[in-house]
Formats: sequence, C-alpha cells, structure tokens
Amino acid sequence: MLCINATFTLDPDKIAEAHAAMAIMAEAAEAEPGCQRYRFGTDLANPAIVYLSEVWEDEASLKAHFAAPHSSAFSVVLRECLVALPVATRYDVSWSGPLTA
Repeated sequence: MLCINATFTLDPDKIAEAHAAMAIMAEAAEAEPGCQRYRFGTDLANPAIVYLSEVWEDEASLKAHFAAPHSSAFSVVLRECLVALPVATRYDVSWSGPLTA
C-alpha cells in the first residue's frame, strides 16, 4: 500500500476555482483501479491551505493515476491556483490496522 500526503497553498482569489477542480479530480481518482482513498481537506485556520490524502493499492495503480488524462488536466488548473509549490510525502506501508490506545 502507498500513502501520499500533500499540502497545497492556494491563491486566496482562486480558492473556489481550485476547490471545483479538486472535486472533479477526487471523483475521477477514486474511480480508478487501485485507488482506496483520494480526499482533499481544507485547513480550518487558513482556507488557502489544502491537504490531500491518497491511498493506493500498489505502484502500478499510482503510476497509472499519474498517466491518466484527468491528472494532467488537474495539474494545469492547479498550477494556476497555487502561490507555492506543493509539498508531498510518500509512504510505503507494509501493514495497516486499527489504532488502539
């Protein structure tokens, strides 16, 4: 399993445009084979900051996602809405389960 967490800082004047593109992207990505989660969330303290959480079955499904036409289209729109480059971290997970205290 592969997990990706990313942070985007949006131009405050382009938040609505970015959110519309993110909604389309999330729906398309979650329909892809191997995608277990693809969700955006807005920072409660600063609505110009958006977080992305992705979970992919394997490397092949992630590579297919990056090659999908909707990924390219999303990147074009997103670039126009950012004030800084995104920061992303990938995690290769060998096990997952419920969190217990």
